[in-house]
Amino acid sequence: MPATPQLWAIVAAFACFGLAGTVRADETPLPSDLTEEVARSACPPGPTVAPDSHCAVAGFGVVGRVEAREFVYGLYSDNTANGDYTLRTAVVIYERQPDGKLRSLISAGDPGDIYAEPKLLSTPGRILLHLPGYEDGTGNFNVEKLYVWHDGAWQPVDLDAWRKDLARKLPAGYEIWKGVFPDYVKMTAATPLWRAKTDGNCCPTGGRADIVLAWRGDRLMLKSVKFSLGAKYAK
Repeated sequence: MPATPQLWAIVAAFACFGLAGTVRADETPLPSDLTEEVARSACPPGPTVAPDSHCAVAGFGVVGRVEAREFVYGLYSDNTANGDYTLRTAVVIYERQPDGKLRSLISAGDPGDIYAEPKLLSTPGRILLHLPGYEDGTGNFNVEKLYVWHDGAWQPVDLDAWRKDLARKLPAGYEIWKGVFPDYVKMTAATPLWRAKTDGNCCPTGGRADIVLAWRGDRLMLKSVKFSLGAKYAK
């Protein structure tokens, strides 16, 4: 497979971004704002862009408005040379400035990650920014990002704590081998269960876990989980 440094440049260039434009004195300042024409027509420039890279714009549009501030997204795909396979898709969240230019706020896109169109989610007492994504491969692992609007900025939500709590509650001999993808409006999720010693990756027979999540302040937590054991529940 050919090297594709341009998408790496997106992530590297945006890795130092403060959320919602907040920059501390000890952080690297934000780069110059992009015009919409540049953001929607080409992969954002970075320090290691190569002329033979295979990055393409996969999507561009408005995410929505929060407190009269408009947020825009760009999806940038890193593809094989003949274009028949996507190696990764990075997502960038921009905020539109008064002069119409776009300021880059958030980015995500490690090798093998595939991101889709971000969404604003309105839930009781909270506005969420959801960056849905999965890791390419048989595990189909969840690499989504979630942010909550707080004090005029997007703050990242820890998605690891409830998953670790769920793992601790699994019955002995049962495991979760693939990604779990919650519904953050309904605050529920479900996953098949695998028998650790006998199941293959393709075919869980352990049963099913039905999950309920809850907020504690701006922290996401596991509220409850119901296990239904047996192969008939694993479908």
